[in-house]
Amino acid sequence: MKKILMLLTLVALASCGDDNDDDNDLLNEQLPQEEEVTDFSTRLTNSLLIAGRRCEGGETTTDANGATVTCDRDQWLITVDNVNTCTPGGACTEIGVVPFIAELDREDRVSIPEYTFFEIDPLSAVTPAQDSTVDNYLVRFDINDEEATVISK
Repeated sequence: MKKILMLLTLVALASCGDDNDDDNDLLNEQLPQEEEVTDFSTRLTNSLLIAGRRCEGGETTTDANGATVTCDRDQWLITVDNVNTCTPGGACTEIGVVPFIAELDREDRVSIPEYTFFEIDPLSAVTPAQDSTVDNYLVRFDINDEEATVISK
């Protein structure tokens, strides 16, 4: 009887507290190897490059509506460069492309032990072309090499 009472007490205590639905935050929590990656850049075609740089907090950019927005720590400045082109020899045009702020959301539908995959989720306003482009790609973190690459879905 004493064990049953103790078990019921523990169950009651475990159910106390608020449920602020942090399940999604736990799912998106990065592994230590992923935290080592501070940037990535992948040229997918001669006219498309997707790059990201982890924010330290306080970085600013201009969103698609022209507003200045600030990037918080561990958010990402993502550049979708479909303006510049590169030749097969590696010579590229150098027109400036403004990044947008995003978070990387873990994609658990793809399961390969040495990699983790993330969708790019824009937090600041983006153009329809940027939104459509990032919907087609994932950021793949290589757990062994502490690097990230953009891949097609």
